[in-house]
Amino acid sequence: MDTSNLSIIVVRPKYPENIGSIARACMNFGIKSIILINPCDYLVDEAFMLAKHAKPLLYKAEVRENLSDCCKDHHVLIGTTQRRRDKQVPFYYPKEIFEKTSKMAMSSKIGIVFGREDSGLTNEDLSFCNFQSSIPASQENSVFNLSQAVLIYLYEWFNFDHHKGGTESYRWTPAEKHEESILYSKLETVISDLPIDTRKGVENFTGLFKRVFSRAVLEKRDIRLFHKLFDLVSKINPKKTLPNPDTID
Repeated sequence: MDTSNLSIIVVRPKYPENIGSIARACMNFGIKSIILINPCDYLVDEAFMLAKHAKPLLYKAEVRENLSDCCKDHHVLIGTTQRRRDKQVPFYYPKEIFEKTSKMAMSSKIGIVFGREDSGLTNEDLSFCNFQSSIPASQENSVFNLSQAVLIYLYEWFNFDHHKGGTESYRWTPAEKHEESILYSKLETVISDLPIDTRKGVENFTGLFKRVFSRAVLEKRDIRLFHKLFDLVSKINPKKTLPNPDTID
């Protein structure tokens, strides 16, 4: 993996000390990109004290208002959480997630997303992520300090990169997030025009497809293929009524 293709994204961090420790961990493992979503005031002594020699990274950290902004310049987002909200969404350990995304990271931008210290990532935050990942831990106390969690992921990335990464000849070209959004909007329009019933509504039905597509990580050529498919489907006469249409979700 190329370190320039990996970002550490922290959503609503609460304590400057953690941000300082995150900067230090990033410097330990050669990561240059730190993105902070609505952070606390972090350019303070507490952060600088723990950052040590990584103070330049604190100054260079990019501040954004919303996690959705990261969809514009990242191809894959990995959401980290110790709470499992949806049993149908696969969880990956740090080592597993890097095995799954290493080929993509050779040419595409990947962000590892961490949540606020006391509440983690929200369901809305996770909806922007292609994958969900958690660190295996004792059930008695499975919650990690924010900066410690970042350190573990960076160590696993560094260890994997130096032992297994970068050997594949196949180069992924994942679609950009805005390309996925356009595809989902088109899918919703196509479904709305079809003479079929959905039990929970078109938006929910489209969300089921989005969940499947996000786990697969669509490439640009996949996006083009689905656009062609939806164009063909849209040619079906929307005024035609099918007898006793089946419920499809």
